[in-house]
Amino acid sequence: MSDGAQNDRLTVLQRLDIATAERLANQLARRLEEDLADSKSEATVWEPTDVERRDFVRGLLGIRGFRIHSDDVEKILEDRVERYRPEHQEWRLVRGLARAFDDLLEEAMQGRGPSGWAIAERFRSMTDGLARFRNNTLRRDIPWDSIPGVPYPDAQRVGALLDGLHEDANYGDQHPDYEEMHPVRQAARLFWRFARISPFPDFNVVMAVLAASHLLCSRGYPAWVAQSDDRARLDALVKGALPERSLFLEQRLLDTVQRKVWAPNPGR
Repeated sequence: MSDGAQNDRLTVLQRLDIATAERLANQLARRLEEDLADSKSEATVWEPTDVERRDFVRGLLGIRGFRIHSDDVEKILEDRVERYRPEHQEWRLVRGLARAFDDLLEEAMQGRGPSGWAIAERFRSMTDGLARFRNNTLRRDIPWDSIPGVPYPDAQRVGALLDGLHEDANYGDQHPDYEEMHPVRQAARLFWRFARISPFPDFNVVMAVLAASHLLCSRGYPAWVAQSDDRARLDALVKGALPERSLFLEQRLLDTVQRKVWAPNPGR
């Protein structure tokens, strides 16, 4: 049987696992070739290119309605004042999300997944300097970015719900087979749970994608790079029941792995 025919018989997740393993093996080989320190430990974490880092930030802002381009993100991260200036909210949000991405990768390299309070700290850092978020990390009412039809918990319960979002508690997931689930399916369920809590005044879907990406990276998968037109899909996912799986996310991650940017020696 040809490789193509065999590949057609594989599920999206099986193809993703194979492609991810190949990419990590190439990454390890390159690091050993360059005699980099800690090659063995870091080889289990997806090593992003500069392009992926910019696209991750741009995608997160895009699902919140910011029409910002990848080259704008690049200029902001390089302190180049052109379209955006340091006093603009886009400048602060881009730099805050880039810090959050770097932080989650560092924790993933140490084998640590996300936690509710760590994401809350990243939200606080991301919105630092924006007047409407001063002393306003956890929401006190319905979130500003609420999705019609979603039953959000009372604001008074948010702190207790964040307490349960950590690895040792399976992120509050009560499914009897949770620990045997594929990590991509666990990430989809974490996204749903975080978005349904919506602990912040705003940017809750953004932070839910960030939390899911942290879980994915801690298991050796790439981060979830959102597209600006994903918002309708994400709203539908949050409105629905706790997902057993997410074909949309599975295919997105497979596409991420297979894109040319993820070649063994990708350009920066």
